[in-house]
Amino acid sequence: MKKLLLAVLLITPLFLNANSRRFSYTYETNVLPKGIAELEVWGTFRSQRNYFYQRFDQRMEFEYGLGNDLQVAFYLNSTFRSEDDNKTTAGGILKTTQSTSISSEWKWKLSDRVADPIGSAVYAEYTVGTDNS
Repeated sequence: MKKLLLAVLLITPLFLNANSRRFSYTYETNVLPKGIAELEVWGTFRSQRNYFYQRFDQRMEFEYGLGNDLQVAFYLNSTFRSEDDNKTTAGGILKTTQSTSISSEWKWKLSDRVADPIGSAVYAEYTVGTDNS
């Protein structure tokens, strides 16, 4: 059983692929082809500030190509935060909060950066959920 598990773990990466975002703080105009799906999972950890502060943001995204120029995505978002509630001096009471939300993203590609002089797209994202801060 251990050998089978090891074989699966070693072979699985051969069938996976990833692409890189060229610009970290902007969205690119690429959309998935019709019928293609993609799953993205990421987490961001933040800490410190003046006094105790820790925050962990998690996001799971499922993207799906609806047409040659249209893509939809759904997200499950969660945030866990612990912080000192006394903002001016150390030693306050530890305050812990959690929030959960879902998002829907739509991207419609108007022009392609490879075939046209510049790539452009219309992008919209809507989020609903709880914020227990």
